[in-house]
Amino acid sequence: MTSTVSDFSAYQETNSPEPLHKLKFQGQLVKIYVGPKEQKWVMHQDVICEKSVWFQRAFTCDLFETSRTKSIFLGKHGIDVDSKTFEYFVDWIYGSHICCDEPHGNPVDVTLDHVKKWLALYFFADDIDFDELSQEALILYKSCSEWTLPCPEEIELIYENTLEESPLREHVLYALVEESFDRGPKDFELFRDAIACNEEFAREFSKALKEHTGLTNAKDYRTGTLYLDFGEKFEKDFEE
Repeated sequence: MTSTVSDFSAYQETNSPEPLHKLKFQGQLVKIYVGPKEQKWVMHQDVICEKSVWFQRAFTCDLFETSRTKSIFLGKHGIDVDSKTFEYFVDWIYGSHICCDEPHGNPVDVTLDHVKKWLALYFFADDIDFDELSQEALILYKSCSEWTLPCPEEIELIYENTLEESPLREHVLYALVEESFDRGPKDFELFRDAIACNEEFAREFSKALKEHTGLTNAKDYRTGTLYLDFGEKFEKDFEE
């Protein structure tokens, strides 16, 4: 029987975990195959299961074949993760501090590739219900992108890989809403492209703008004309 991410999420485990420094020396090893090339990682079962409930269910619940084979191909269970992202996960699992070693002194240094690694880590942590790691990935993403705005490709990537109410969605949404009050007309193209990149983001962005400006003119809202508090006008025709 082939199990899915939701299968592992449904299983409840009540065993209390042991301290990590003891778990590192316990014997059972598991094999995890990652990415399109199915790169093999060998890890201590007790370490990975103590840190990740999703893997605990995969490797200890008798309902799943993975608990008997002590191996799992992540791609076959709907987990799309590359080897570099998994490497960050392994570092975190074994107690290492994750940090960014790329330059941040100038906003031009912070490219999409720069922040994508933290987005990928966030998506992976989200997939395996690892809240502690997703929070760490979000902190790293915020730190690296502090002096930049999310580009359309970034927004599209986030909205395609997260669910409604995601803290990551909320962060990029309000980063742009906030900037819409500070930037001049010269940045119209930035907001135009951001809104055009994803329909769901466009709806949430216009709703957030309405909430922030107290817009009450239903006709203006339906046609996509939003008037800001300081008299500037941001226009977007949502009817194609």
